[in-house]
Amino acid sequence: NQTFFDVSNLFYNCYNLTLINWDLKDYKISNVNKMFYNCSSLITFDFNSKEIIEKINMTKMFYNSINIRNITFSYSSSVKIIPNDISYMFYNCQNLDVLKLNDFNTHKVLYINFLFYNCRKLEYLYLDNSNFSNTLITGMRGVFQNCESLISLDLTNFYTSNVEIMWDMFNGCKSLQNLNLSNFDTSKVTDMHSMFEGCSNLTSLNLNHFNTTNVQY
Repeated sequence: NQTFFDVSNLFYNCYNLTLINWDLKDYKISNVNKMFYNCSSLITFDFNSKEIIEKINMTKMFYNSINIRNITFSYSSSVKIIPNDISYMFYNCQNLDVLKLNDFNTHKVLYINFLFYNCRKLEYLYLDNSNFSNTLITGMRGVFQNCESLISLDLTNFYTSNVEIMWDMFNGCKSLQNLNLSNFDTSKVTDMHSMFEGCSNLTSLNLNHFNTTNVQY
C-alpha cells in the first residue's frame, strides 16, 4: 500500500498516440513529469486517481500536446491533488478549450512559470476554489502568456506575497477584457517587464494597491 509509482516520461514523444484507456485510480502516483511530452496527437485525457502523494511533480506533464482539447482531473472527495511543481504543465496546448482546476490545492507549489503558455484557444479557466493559493511561489513569468482567447480572468485567490518575477505574465492576452488582480501582493516583485503587453482589449485595470517599491523593470 505504500508503493508509489513514477510515470514520468512514460509516453514521451508518442507523436501518434490519440487515445489512452488507462484508469490510474488503483495507483499511487508520485511523478508525472513529462508524462505526455510532445504527444501532439493526443485529444483527451482523464486523470483518475483515488490517492495521490503530496508534492507530486507535474511539470511539463502535457508539454507541447498541441491537439489536446479536454483534460479532466477526477478523484475521490477525500483526495486532493497537491503538486509541488506545475511549471510548463500545459505549455503550448494550443487547442485546449476549457480547463477546470478548482480543486487543485497548490499551497505547496514552488514553481508555476509558463503554466498556460501559448494555450491559444483556452476561453475559460476555472480557478475559483480558495485552495488555489501559491504562497511559496517566487516566479510567475509568462503564466498566461499568449492565452489570446481568454476573455475574463479572476485571480483573487492567487496569493503572491513571495513572488519576485511577473515578467510577461499576461503578454499576448489580446481578448482579455476583465482582469481581477485585487488581492495581488507585489511588495517583493522586482520585474514586471511586458506584464500587460498586447492586452489590446483591456479597457480598465485597477492597480492602485500595487506596491512597486522593489520593482526594477
